[in-house]
Amino acid sequence: MEQSIVDENCLNQKLEWVKDRLEKLDEIEAKLIAMRHLAEFARDYKLSSKQIERINTKLRKFQQELLEMDEIVGRDLFGYSSFVNGT
Repeated sequence: MEQSIVDENCLNQKLEWVKDRLEKLDEIEAKLIAMRHLAEFARDYKLSSKQIERINTKLRKFQQELLEMDEIVGRDLFGYSSFVNGT
């Protein structure tokens, strides 16, 4: 009986980890979509150098946020980096 409680707790912990990970992946997807929209806007319209500079600044900010989020999402259940991201 005690082992089944431990197993259930472990499974609940893993379930919460998966939910958190899916939430982070949704956030990453939203940022990637926003980046794509910015890039397409820059491609499709004749922009001033100042406008291009602002878009590039936004893209770099998104890129940094994505790198930070990817580091968090790439961690396994125990907080270690997974082999998926190469570390």
